[in-house]
Amino acid sequence: MPPPSDPPHRDLTRPAHWQQAEAEQAPALARAAAALGALDAAIEDAPWLLPRLALIEIEAMLAAQGITQNSEDIGRDLLAAWGGADAEG
Repeated sequence: MPPPSDPPHRDLTRPAHWQQAEAEQAPALARAAAALGALDAAIEDAPWLLPRLALIEIEAMLAAQGITQNSEDIGRDLLAAWGGADAEG
């Protein structure tokens, strides 16, 4: 999805402007809700996906800050922090 352009200036105290804005966003919101529902069902069927997705998200957030660290290294760091064990073996 392309990034949104600057929104038109609207008087948001008028209900018609809110309704128009909601109508413009409805298809994208419906697609997002469907994708979220599919993800939720996939996680319910395969609970191991949740921690893996969390590691991927952490990796992406760090990369957005300019920090390069792969999910395997992050996982080892988390295991060491949680358990106090040597995750390297």
